Amino acid sequence: MFLPVAIMRAGNLNEPDTFWAVRAGQLIWAQHALPTSDALSWTAFGHQWTLSSWIFDLLLAGANALGGMAGIAIMCAAFAALLAALLVYLARRIGSRPWLPGILLILAVPLYFPRISAAPQLMDFLAASLLILLLKRMQVTDEPALVMGWLFLLMLVWANLHSSAVLGVAIVFIFAVVGLVLSNDHFRQFAAWVAVPVSALAVLFNPYGAALYTHFSYVAPASSAFVAEWQPLNFADPASLVSLLIGCTGLVLAVRRNDMAFISALAATIIASLLVVRLLPLAVLLAVPVIAAAISYGRVFEFMRRHHVVFVPPAIAALLALWVVAVPQLSHPGQPDGASFPRELVATVPVGCPLYNTDIIGSYVTLARPDVRVSLDTRLSVYGETLVRKAVHGLDGLLPLANAVTYARCALVPVDSGLAKSLAASPAWQLTGRQGDYVLFRLS
Repeated sequence: MFLPVAIMRAGNLNEPDTFWAVRAGQLIWAQHALPTSDALSWTAFGHQWTLSSWIFDLLLAGANALGGMAGIAIMCAAFAALLAALLVYLARRIGSRPWLPGILLILAVPLYFPRISAAPQLMDFLAASLLILLLKRMQVTDEPALVMGWLFLLMLVWANLHSSAVLGVAIVFIFAVVGLVLSNDHFRQFAAWVAVPVSALAVLFNPYGAALYTHFSYVAPASSAFVAEWQPLNFADPASLVSLLIGCTGLVLAVRRNDMAFISALAATIIASLLVVRLLPLAVLLAVPVIAAAISYGRVFEFMRRHHVVFVPPAIAALLALWVVAVPQLSHPGQPDGASFPRELVATVPVGCPLYNTDIIGSYVTLARPDVRVSLDTRLSVYGETLVRKAVHGLDGLLPLANAVTYARCALVPVDSGLAKSLAASPAWQLTGRQGDYVLFRLS
C-alpha cells in the first residue's frame, strides 16, 4: 500500500541538502577524514564546518558512486518503505488491524511526504521508531542489560547519522519520568533511569563529542530567520495545525493505553515541534500506530464497518491516484527537480567562475560543478546569520551592486530578483543564458 509513496519519493529529488551532503560524503571518502572547514564557497571559505550527519553523507556518496542520483533515490525510497514497515509493525504490536495503519499512512501523505526525502531527517524517523521498539521491550524484559546494549548501539549510530539523536535522549528521559507515574515495578523504573545516562553517553561517541548537544544552538539562529522549517510552529498554518492535532490525538490515546514508549516519543516530538516545526511530521508518523490501534475495535470501527461504502471508495480512489502519479516517476528515478535546479544553465557556468547564487542553487552547484565555488548554499550554519542576511539583501537588490556580488564573476539568480534587474542594467555584466525562472550573468 505504501509502495506508490516510495516510488514517488524516488522519482524526483527536490531536497537541496541532498547535493551538498553527497559532496561532503565524497570529500570524506577522498580524504579519509571529516572536513573541518568550508571549501565549497567563496564567501565562507575556511569557516568551521560541522558535519552533523557524516555517516548519512557517506551513504549518499556511496549510493551515488554505484548508481548516480538514481542510486540515491532508490536507497532513500527503500529507507522510506522500511519506515512504513516499522510503523505497521508497531501498530500490529499494540493491537491494530493489519490494513488500518497503511490506510492512515496514505491519508497522511501530504503532511509528511516532503520530509521523507534524501536527507538525514529520514534517519531520525527510522531511529525514533526503533527506539520505541526498544523502550517497549524494556517494559517487559527480564534481561535489561541486553536491551541497554541495543539502546547504546542505536543511539551511537543515530548520533553519527544525524545530530537530532539528542531528541532520542529526551525521549528516554521522558520515558523514565513517565515510568515513575505509570509503573509500580521498581526494577523497571530503575532500568528506565539507567537508560538515560546510557543513551546520553552513547551520543557522545561522535567526532564532535559533547558539542553535538549544542549544535542546535548555532544552527537555529542562522536558519530560523530564512527557512520556514526551522521556525517555531505557526498556529496560523492549517497543515501545521492538522499535524499537531494528529500528534496530540496520538498522545492522548497513548496516555489512555498507559503506553509509556509512545507517550514519551510523542510528548518529546510534540514539544520539540513547537520550537522547530520541521519535527512535526515525525509526530504525525508516530501517532499513526496508536490511532490505528485505537480505531481497530469498538464504536469507531463498528461505525466504519457499517458505513464502509462511504469510506472504502475514497480510500481506493486515493490509492489509485497515488499510483497514477507514481508510475511516471519510474522513468526518471533520482532526477533533480527541473523547476528548482536549472541543470543546463549550471552546466554552462565557466570553469572555476566564482558564482553568486541562491542557497538552493548553490547546494546543487556544489555537487554538479565542484570546480565552481558558490556564494551560498543550504548549510546556513556554516555561513552564519550575518552572511546569510547579507546574501538575502543582495539578492533582493537592497545592496549596491558592488557590495552584493563582491568577489563573484558569475551570477545565477531568479529572473525576477532585484539583483537580476541590477545586473541587467549594468554594462559590466553580460547576460549569457536563461532557463525557466533563472538567468546567468557573467562579468565582462
